[in-house]
Amino acid sequence: MFHEQSTINARQPASAFLVLDSNDRNDANANLSTVVSVANLQNWNDFRLQKPAPLIDGYAKRLGIAEINFSWAIPNITPRNNTFAIDYSGGSYDVVVPAGFYTATELIGVINADLSANLANYPVFSWSSSQLAMTITPNAALPVSVKTISGGTFADYVFKPNLLKTMGFGFTQFNTVFTSAAPLVGSTTKLQYTAFVDITSTKLNYSADVKDGSSAKKNVSDLLSRLYCADEISVINMASIGTPGSRPFQIHRQYANPKYLKQNPNQMIDWVDIQVVDEYGDLVYIPDPATGRSYPDFQITLLASEN
Repeated sequence: MFHEQSTINARQPASAFLVLDSNDRNDANANLSTVVSVANLQNWNDFRLQKPAPLIDGYAKRLGIAEINFSWAIPNITPRNNTFAIDYSGGSYDVVVPAGFYTATELIGVINADLSANLANYPVFSWSSSQLAMTITPNAALPVSVKTISGGTFADYVFKPNLLKTMGFGFTQFNTVFTSAAPLVGSTTKLQYTAFVDITSTKLNYSADVKDGSSAKKNVSDLLSRLYCADEISVINMASIGTPGSRPFQIHRQYANPKYLKQNPNQMIDWVDIQVVDEYGDLVYIPDPATGRSYPDFQITLLASEN
C-alpha cells in the first residue's frame, strides 16, 4: 500500500531594506535657511539620524549589515601624526608636515626640503620601493637621533598615532644616536594614520545579548562594520600602485557574512546614532568644522527581517 507523500513549501523570510545616508544627518537639526551656523550641523564622525516618523515601518526582529559605500577621504597625515623631533649635538629641531595625502616619495620630499632649509649638515630621508621602508642617513659631520616632540612613553607610542610610527620606526629606535655609517632603517610601512575605521551604533546594538570583543585594550563595541583601508583584492606589489590611503579612494562592500543585530520587536526604530572611530578607539580625525570642510558622505544598507 502506497502513501501519498507530503510536501512542505519553504520560502525566504520576509524582509525590508533600511537604508542610511550620512548626508541625512542635518535634516532634523538644520534650519534650512540660507544662513546656517556650525551649531546647526552634526559632525561626519558622530551624528544622529532622525526624522518626524519611524526610520522603518514595522517591527523588525533582526537587522543585517548588507552593504556599505564609503569614500576613504581620511588623509594619511593628520594633525595627530604630523610631527617629530630631530636631536643633534647642540640642539633639537621640530619637523611639522602639513596635513594631507602623501605618497612615500612626496612625504620624504617635504621632510627633506624642511630640513635642508633649516638645518646645517641635515640628515636625509630616503624610501625603498622594494622594501616599502624608510631610512634616515645623517650627515657625516652630525650624528642625530629622533623622537616624538612630546618625548612620549611606550604607552603613547602604542595607543596614539605619531609620524615616526606612521613612517615605520619602532619605539626602541627613538632617542638612539645613529651615524652616516650606520643609518636608521625603518620597518615596512603602509604610511597610514589608521589602518581601519570602525562604524558603530549604540542604538542598533542596544538589544544585543553578546557585545563585540576586541584584542585592543581600548575596546570598541557596538560595531556595525570594520572597514579596512584596503581594496578587496590582494595587491601583489603596492610599490607600483601606491600604498592604500595615500590618495582618496572608494570602498564598496557587500557582505557575504554580515553581522546580524538583534532588535526589540515591540519597538520601532525611530532614530539611529552613528560614530566613525579610528584604530586607536577615538573618533576619526576630521577637519575643523568651522572651516566648512568635511568628507564625502557614506551609505549603509541594512536588511530588516521579521524572523
